Amino acid sequence: MPVHPYLDRLLVQAHAQGASDLHIIVGVPPAFRVTGEILLADADALGSDECQAMAVSLLNELQRRKLEHDWELCISVHHPEAGRIRVTFYQRNGVTELSCRFCGDRIPTREELMLPPRMDEFARKPNGLVLVTGPTGSGKTTTLNYMSAAARCSRLRIPSSTCMPITGRLSCSRSC
Repeated sequence: MPVHPYLDRLLVQAHAQGASDLHIIVGVPPAFRVTGEILLADADALGSDECQAMAVSLLNELQRRKLEHDWELCISVHHPEAGRIRVTFYQRNGVTELSCRFCGDRIPTREELMLPPRMDEFARKPNGLVLVTGPTGSGKTTTLNYMSAAARCSRLRIPSSTCMPITGRLSCSRSC
């Protein structure tokens, strides 16, 4: 099933505005998080049927059943213009709502993320626990994506030109 046309337009609009998130919530217009601020779209408030249709358009049958059973679900999808998106579905007042986090098409380098060189040492450790904490939008997921790619590149000794994270869609831009 293709992505709901209105959701598709919202994803393109959010990406064009440089939003980090798109929120689809019943009773309010679609909301974009741009540089930490929530901006409401110049649109009508969303109804429950509209939110449900947008959510279902992203899910296969197994994912739909899991959402119905667990009342929450997190998946990753790839949009042709917006790139990789992490979508979190949840139930509120019996209605499915969703939040989309834009992840991009590539993992930034350590330098681009302004991470210390020691992060590469952590990524090469064979075991242990690394906690990455911070407020919404501070780069926790991006940092973990970088560390996962760095660990994979290091363990497999893959040259940077061919190093790909597990998803197969992102390019690893670091020197492995």
